[in-house]
Amino acid sequence: MDTDDLNSNPGFLHNLPGIYHEAAGGDTLLDQAVMAVAKSYGASISLLNKTLSEDGLNSDTTLIAVLFLNYYSVFSDAKPETDVLNTHSDALSLLLRLRGTASQFLDRRMGGITRAAYHIITYRNMMRRVAPGAEVALMERCMECYKDTPWARSALAWGRITRLLPRCDEILAQPSSAGQASKGLLEVISLVQEEDDRYPER
Repeated sequence: MDTDDLNSNPGFLHNLPGIYHEAAGGDTLLDQAVMAVAKSYGASISLLNKTLSEDGLNSDTTLIAVLFLNYYSVFSDAKPETDVLNTHSDALSLLLRLRGTASQFLDRRMGGITRAAYHIITYRNMMRRVAPGAEVALMERCMECYKDTPWARSALAWGRITRLLPRCDEILAQPSSAGQASKGLLEVISLVQEEDDRYPER
């Protein structure tokens, strides 16, 4: 089923069976990624490295495979809240940036996959306390028509939080005199206001 109505919450899993069926048997990387739960994780990693070295960075199936490998790493780890910081989340960030378009997040076939990757990336940014990269800007650019929907509001909120946290950390790390504390508080308020102005409530 294609994503037709983005005013509702389309999720991201509904397109996967069809995409996998189309590629099954013809894309070894995706086949192995899906079989990671059957202890083929090592083979998947080897095939991923081979695919990336052979200019497979813009392939839809490469993105899906990395997404699956990330889920496998998180779900199989004793501390999934920290394992989201693994190299798979870094790879997802790179792949979205290299795809290079805002429209990838609204694509009827792959949009749910790229949005799922976006949420992993923004959660990673929040856990690492780092500012968002170009892939977040691409996602925000595509949501202008949908910013009043629950899924878009959630996505925008993640972006806002990850922009604010690193700067707030910098302010809190400064020497704590009364004057500097007041200045820091005003700067935080200003940052929050900038985010409010970016996506005003209707």
